[in-house]
This record gives sequence, structure tokens and C-alpha cells, in this order.
Amino acid sequence: MGIRLFFVGVLFSLVAGSAWADEVVLKGTVGTHPVVMQFDASPDGATGNYFYVKFKQDIVLQGSAGKDKVDLSSESTGDHFVLSRGGDGYTGTFTTAKGVKLPVTLARVAHGSVPEPQPDLAFRQPLSDYARLRLADVKFVDGRKETVGKYTIQWYSEPLSKLEMFRVVDGYPEAVAKGINRVVARDFYAALDGYFSCGSGENSGSGAEIKVSSRVLTDRLAGYAVSSSWSCSGTAHPSMGVDGTAVDARTGKELGLDDLWWLGSGARPAPMSDAWFKYRNEVFGPAVVALFKRLYPDHMKPAGDDGCDYSDAGPWSTTSWYLTDKGLFLSPDFEGAARACADVDWSLVPYSELKKSNPALFGD
Repeated sequence: MGIRLFFVGVLFSLVAGSAWADEVVLKGTVGTHPVVMQFDASPDGATGNYFYVKFKQDIVLQGSAGKDKVDLSSESTGDHFVLSRGGDGYTGTFTTAKGVKLPVTLARVAHGSVPEPQPDLAFRQPLSDYARLRLADVKFVDGRKETVGKYTIQWYSEPLSKLEMFRVVDGYPEAVAKGINRVVARDFYAALDGYFSCGSGENSGSGAEIKVSSRVLTDRLAGYAVSSSWSCSGTAHPSMGVDGTAVDARTGKELGLDDLWWLGSGARPAPMSDAWFKYRNEVFGPAVVALFKRLYPDHMKPAGDDGCDYSDAGPWSTTSWYLTDKGLFLSPDFEGAARACADVDWSLVPYSELKKSNPALFGD
């Protein structure tokens, strides 16, 4: 599933007509400070966000709009933009909470004109031009090296967010290491954009916390888990979770949950297809319940003292997962008032069970 992506941004534009809305990204300056902005403007109002290129952190905006004018303010910082459309951009004034006024000049960014931050990465969701501009000049700083069995990893961090990730530097064949590192880098860029997109609503900084919480390196598998919590400006409730990524250490190919633990018969359906949902709901979820009733009977009693019904196959059908040294950890997907039921520490599928359905990957 990879790192959970969380985007707060909304896209904008104004075009002539009674119903006007179009996706546009702008870049330019506030005073002498380079900025990037996006917002969604309609006759009903305007919402959006912007960031200073130096800091990259989103500042959420909202306000009103006409066909040629936009008035936007930030509740968290007190920033106030009054912008007029002219040519292929906007000009106007920016006023701080303390009343300091600065000129604003913003030019439209042509859709698709911004290159990917790293050309060989296959992102799960295409990056917007706004995200690409944010990630265009991120810097990474190498940190400690760590030995995991016969493998060596190099930790590195992004200084503004202080988020940390690793790359494989020794122990795997070169082609495999490149495959693993491409997957890791893709997830790290996505995590950085999620981090900077999550405004805290408290004047500065992100409302996101993201960290690598485990990693597994063997001659057959490379896997890691990323723990994240989100409390972003403009969202009703905080959220948190742990998501895993796995790579076949013999080929460098990324593996999904169905690659690791397939319980169906015949060809695997395409993810998110009707057949896939049917498999997850009618085969996978019930099989997880049956296994956990055998392995963890005390936890699987219907509606226990905590009110959490782990004998219901539904939450296991859309489980998140990650690899550990002992097996495959599954986290049930409870919603609403039962969300706290997803915080479990016992729901592990041992490698001995995974081997039964996938001996090629988990055999001796």
C-alpha cells in the first residue's frame, strides 16, 4: 500500500462565463520572496494554499472571488492577498497580520511543464504541477549507515521536514538494489509532499508526523513500514496509520499484499476491480478471520470488552499491512466511532502460514 498519501491542496482558476472553474497553478513573488500558489475559485468563493519556495510548507487560504479578482486570507497566519487578473497571471498586494504590505506578481504555470523530481520514479498517483514545483529542489543529507544482517543501508534526511528514509548501499546485486531504491525514493518524495501539504493551522509547521517504523531485509524480501499521523488544518478529525511496502529482493519488483499472500484460485484480478473487491470480501476477509480465530482465539471473540468485533470479516477485507521479522502484520480497517479498534498489536500472520500459500517466496 505504501506510504499513506494525504493532500490538503485544492486547485484553482478563473475563466470567463457564468460557470467558471479551471485548474491553474501560479508561481511568482511576494515582495522578493519566491512563492507557488494554487486555489479553486468559483462564484461561491475561493479556497487554496500557497508556499514559500524556501520553506515549502503549505499555508491554507480561503476567501471570495470574482471573474477578475480574488481576495484570500489565511486564518492561521493572518496573511491577506488581494489579487487582480491581468494577462496570464495575477498581480496585487499581500498584507501581513502586522499590516506590512508587499507587492505580489504571479504567472501561470503551463500544465505539464514541470518535470518530475526524479525521472525514473513511477508514482502511485501522478504528481500535480504544484507538487512537482514543491519537490523540484529538495535537498537530502546523508546520515548514519546501518548493517542489517549482510546488508548495509544508508539513512538520509530532508532538512526542512527532518523526515528520514534509507537507501540500500550494499548486499544486493546492483540491479536489485536500484529497484529497491527506486521504490523507496518514490515513497519518500510522496511522503514529503504529504508532509508539506498538511498545514498545522498553528501559524507554522506541518500537522503530519511520518517515520519509518520497521524494516526487513532478507535474500528474498526487502520491506519497510511507515507510521504516520495527520492533524491538518481544515480537516475534521486527526488520523493515523501504518502502511507497508515490499520488494522482491531477487528481482527488484514491488510486491503488493496479494503477491505476498494470495488465498484465491485462478488468475488474480486487477486491483480495485469488481472481481478484486469480490475476492477481498468473500475470500480474503473470511480467511483472515478463520486463521486468527485459530491463532488468537481470545482476541477474536465477537464484540469483546472493548466493543471491537474482530470476528467481522469486513475490516480485514481492506486491511493495511507491513512485513516484520516474524511475519505479515495486518491492521483492520475500522471506521467512524470504531476507528480506535484498528490499534492492535497481535494480528500477525506468521511466515509459516505465508509459506503454505506462497512457498516460492517464503520457503526455506
